[in-house]
Amino acid sequence: MASVGRSPSTSLARRSDVGSRKAATHRRLVLGVDGGQTGTRAVVVDDSGAILAFAQAGTSKDLGQFQRAVHDAVSASQAKGAIDNVVLGLSGAGLPPEVLRPFIDVARSESGSSSITIEGDAYTCLMGASGGAPGVIVIAGGGSIAFGVDEDGRRFRSGGWGYRIGDEGSAHDIGRRLLKLALRRSDGRDSGDQRLCQEVMTHFGVASMREVGRLVAQSNDDFPPFARLAPLAVRAASQGDDAAKRILLSAAHELVELAVAVAKAMDDDRPSVYRVGGVFNDREFMLQFDAEARRRLPGASINDPKYPPVIGAAIVALGQTVRFREDQVQAVRDAAASVEVA
Repeated sequence: MASVGRSPSTSLARRSDVGSRKAATHRRLVLGVDGGQTGTRAVVVDDSGAILAFAQAGTSKDLGQFQRAVHDAVSASQAKGAIDNVVLGLSGAGLPPEVLRPFIDVARSESGSSSITIEGDAYTCLMGASGGAPGVIVIAGGGSIAFGVDEDGRRFRSGGWGYRIGDEGSAHDIGRRLLKLALRRSDGRDSGDQRLCQEVMTHFGVASMREVGRLVAQSNDDFPPFARLAPLAVRAASQGDDAAKRILLSAAHELVELAVAVAKAMDDDRPSVYRVGGVFNDREFMLQFDAEARRRLPGASINDPKYPPVIGAAIVALGQTVRFREDQVQAVRDAAASVEVA
């Protein structure tokens, strides 16, 4: 997979289209940014729903990568100085002002806009998933959280406490449970299929489960590598491992609990629920979540996200609901899915 570079291919509008939009002074241009642990994505759109440019780079923990994505999107759109508003959807939006100030400064410098707003990434993710409408989003990737916005614009959340004390139902949680299961099998506390132990040893590149335990215990990672074990749970479950099936079912139910808590706080018995994150890529897991969500929230609608989170940031920046061209939205999805950020 190729790394994202500064290339004209990040533009999603013909050069003549961009020029005509710049000439049309009644068009508002905005910049939306989705910045997280795994990557930074930026998009320039106008108030007709046209996506002028998209770019991405590495983790927003690295200010240089954040700047690269913003610079590339603005450069490809030829919109510097014409951007009215910028919204940054950041996973660290609750951090102290002195930590966030450099991101604001970079966004202002690269876009030429004086209007910069930082929002939590759960909010911009929901705005993308719902197209700017009220609803509840359940995000399950490396971590987990449910977030909701009601008809009055009030915001609600459940979960999101981090891997040390929370993140139930996330890939991290599933992987940790899977590793505990394999360790129990290796020392005789579980009589299930020993193939699971072999798969875990292969994953870590060692010859014994004791070495696996030692590696994990001695890990200096800020974020233990449990999330990368989640696919092993999916594989074991597909091969008929009942204990692995129970891990996934329990994880799906934990995620539904998050959604139920938010819907209850919103006093909404007919919420639109959107599911986002890598955990839902497994169809069987997604169906388990859907079934439990419909049982617990019989009036709810369960939906795939309408737009990706970076489009959600742009919707917030516009301050209005617009209809985006599906071919351009799909181009953003394809780029984000197929390109490995450096």
